[in-house]
Amino acid sequence: MTIRCYGGPNVPDLLMARPYAERMWAERERHRPLAAIAGALLLPVRQAALRRDPPVHASFVISEHVLTGLERRRKRPDIEIAQLHRLRESADDRHASIRIHHFESPLLPPPGGAFTITTDRGGRHTVFVEAPGEPGGLLTLQDHRSVTLYAEWFAALSEASLDEDGSRVRIDKALKERHRLPGAGLDAVCDKAASEPRPRRVSASSEDASGLT
Repeated sequence: MTIRCYGGPNVPDLLMARPYAERMWAERERHRPLAAIAGALLLPVRQAALRRDPPVHASFVISEHVLTGLERRRKRPDIEIAQLHRLRESADDRHASIRIHHFESPLLPPPGGAFTITTDRGGRHTVFVEAPGEPGGLLTLQDHRSVTLYAEWFAALSEASLDEDGSRVRIDKALKERHRLPGAGLDAVCDKAASEPRPRRVSASSEDASGLT
């Protein structure tokens, strides 16, 4: 199974650290309560897809705007630092690829918001698109035209992004900038949040990867 994911203006759900995810869903609940509740309940299932055995190969494109937000937000620096550590840890995972779509990249007209393309072991493709008006906040597409459109756009985003090594350097830079800000000297808290124990891998038959974003 493979996963291709573009997070749009946010950290992809699959890469969210727990404190960051909890804050995001709490914020969204004020505006989109049903989607926020569904998203919070489904998040552990979605993230479990990355721990399947045999391993899933996942490719992510993350906007540099996301890193800038993590660098500069001042309300809870421990949460931002934990999230940056999670991204950096994921970038070193041999089954994952993270590429940063940086500010100097050409603008690409998107077919929609954040999206994920999954390909199962039988070669079947499914696209999950963030759609606030849909139940659970997701639109599911499987027709050939839609799959081709989103696959081509993901390829274009990847091509226009930093390579994996350059993306690691950019995440490291974000961590350094974050630690320089006032109130960010919370090393013990940050290290604890960033080093949450990873759950064991689960077999592919015991989890449902539906609705990945």
